[in-house]
Amino acid sequence: MNQIYLLPTILFFSFINLSAQTVTITGSCASFVDGVYTLSSDVNGKPSYTDGDSIIQWTGTRWEHNPIDGTQVGMYNDSDTANPPASSFSPWTPEDCDPAGVFSGDGTSSTLSATDAELSNKNIRLFPNPTTDFIQISGLTKTEKYSISNILGAKIKEGTLSENEKLDIQNLNTGLYLIKFDNGHTLKFRKN
Repeated sequence: MNQIYLLPTILFFSFINLSAQTVTITGSCASFVDGVYTLSSDVNGKPSYTDGDSIIQWTGTRWEHNPIDGTQVGMYNDSDTANPPASSFSPWTPEDCDPAGVFSGDGTSSTLSATDAELSNKNIRLFPNPTTDFIQISGLTKTEKYSISNILGAKIKEGTLSENEKLDIQNLNTGLYLIKFDNGHTLKFRKN
């Protein structure tokens, strides 16, 4: 009986690994070549990507794009994501090069997926978005329990919220968040 469950589990994890194979960099510096970087190996518990001359890797505190020999840091990103963050999610900062490249591809962590957006109800609206201090929700028919999670799924805040009540988010770090209600609706917002 256990063998029956083993094959679908192996296929599931194989599919996950196949979906995160490349990172594409465009607009980088002369010493850091634009192109497609392929999945290489785990470095400090996260996947690294290489084109043979340069590497994108997690240092334990941030993502870096460096020459393989490690003589300099071309650009870095402080987002603690499972894969190198896409530039549309979190901009990369140039260090030994200028300008910073644009990171994209199936090996990047990026903005929330279309599936997350499809969970939201068209009658329930969140505003302002993006925001800095507070959010408001319109379209609630009663007081609802909510939880706010970051894009990695860690629960950040929870409570109850009523129609058009302001929810203070000043203490949240800059980034993307999901607010989930007990009624099953989910909305996303960006804290600047």
